[in-house]
Amino acid sequence: QMSTRCPPCTVGDGVRRMGTCQRARNGRNALYGSRPFGVRARAESQEYLPSPPHRIEDDDEGIGHIAQLALPALVVVLSDPLQTLVDSAVLGRYSTLHLAAIGPNTALFNSMFQLFAFLGVTVANAVSSTASSGRTGTTGAKARRARRTFRTAVVLGVVFGVLAIFTIHGCSRAILGYMETAEEVVPFALEYMHVRAFGSPVVLVMNAFQGLCLGQQDTRLPMIVCAAVTGINVVLDLYLVAVKGQGAHGAAVATVVAQACGLALMVYLVKRKQHAQGGVDYTDVGGMGQRRESLSQYVSVLRKFGTMAAILIARTSAGILAYLAMSTEAMRLGVIAAASHQIAMQLFWFLSYLPEPLSMAAQVKMAKDTVSNPARASRTERLVVTLGCVIGLVLAAATVGSFTLLPPLFTTEQSIVAQVRALRPLGALAIAICSVMMVYDGMSIGSQNLVHLPIGVGAGLGVVLLALRTDPSAILGGLFVPGDPLASVWVALVGFYATRLSVH
Repeated sequence: QMSTRCPPCTVGDGVRRMGTCQRARNGRNALYGSRPFGVRARAESQEYLPSPPHRIEDDDEGIGHIAQLALPALVVVLSDPLQTLVDSAVLGRYSTLHLAAIGPNTALFNSMFQLFAFLGVTVANAVSSTASSGRTGTTGAKARRARRTFRTAVVLGVVFGVLAIFTIHGCSRAILGYMETAEEVVPFALEYMHVRAFGSPVVLVMNAFQGLCLGQQDTRLPMIVCAAVTGINVVLDLYLVAVKGQGAHGAAVATVVAQACGLALMVYLVKRKQHAQGGVDYTDVGGMGQRRESLSQYVSVLRKFGTMAAILIARTSAGILAYLAMSTEAMRLGVIAAASHQIAMQLFWFLSYLPEPLSMAAQVKMAKDTVSNPARASRTERLVVTLGCVIGLVLAAATVGSFTLLPPLFTTEQSIVAQVRALRPLGALAIAICSVMMVYDGMSIGSQNLVHLPIGVGAGLGVVLLALRTDPSAILGGLFVPGDPLASVWVALVGFYATRLSVH
């Protein structure tokens, strides 16, 4: 390398040879520590010495890098609740029945998409691992496995999405009956459900693409796409519902069209990025180019999806049952308690989205470093847990403030406002524990240390069921108990997060 950078180092037949000139020999001696030929020779040789290679890994840790991952991911996380909020606001001004129609649909589609989150998680872990080895052969093999994983996720997303369309259309009335939807709301809920179901394949394939970007430690691209989807949804909502008067049907059309546009934009941006940077073409889903791959290799990938799906679906299902048990208990306590719980939970859920970007950052960094660089993975663990604690304390203060100031925006009933404000201590404690727990969730998924996840959620479900049948004052002695009927419900929520964090 040194001889090719030294113009005078040409001899005889024009062949460049290492050490054939005095300048090259001095450079070699300076590089390997041999005796130099004078100070001037050493100084001249430094001009031709190759500079030390820049190590990307040195910049790949610290709060700055965590922020680069987490801040754009915040837009991704908040995109869906913001779209739901816009749907609710526009339909609320159009008709109360149409507003009520999206309630059971929101619960249905959110639960369904959570169950299929394993598609994006598996892709993110596989793609992250391609950067975890410095050996070319190993990295190339990992890149091929990551491409197979991504393709399989896309195919599974299409297959599961199509199955979801047929299942929802065939069982729509039974689903609404199970949710005890009011009879006058059912026609509008069916309209919304049948249209919204056609977006299922789009959402699941988008999940795979977001996992690809997350595995490449690129949260900026999904941020752009989610911002565009939210904007398109808002514009179409206003046009189809407020201008054209299509109600719930128009809101569903707006959501599906926005999701389809988002997927098209995502594919375009990913392909443009890969064309500019080179490397593995993950978006070439149709073929492997000149390299044929055996069926057994795809069977191995399917096993990974099956393992991840079993663990995450078990975790998600137990979590849904826990939240359902708490909501059912609140409904059993009467209208005032149910309304108070609904307002408090809406505020709580919005704040609980905020630690999710940190969890996503922890996931991709642990997926990359757990095996290849355990020391850096350990430093990342300490950093993100510390940040999770800080965010938890900030969100605890925000919970107290929101439970104090915002309930009058939802209702004029003073008894409801008073009950929500009485939940401030328990809400603050729950959000603080939840923030740290979500960070551990991300680290566990990234390091593929997954077996304890459903165990923790299952144990948390048991604590919830026990707490709902226990007098909270007998446990806490009035320390955090507000003295209202909802105390047992929110003590159960605190216990649910505390149990999961303890298992972590």
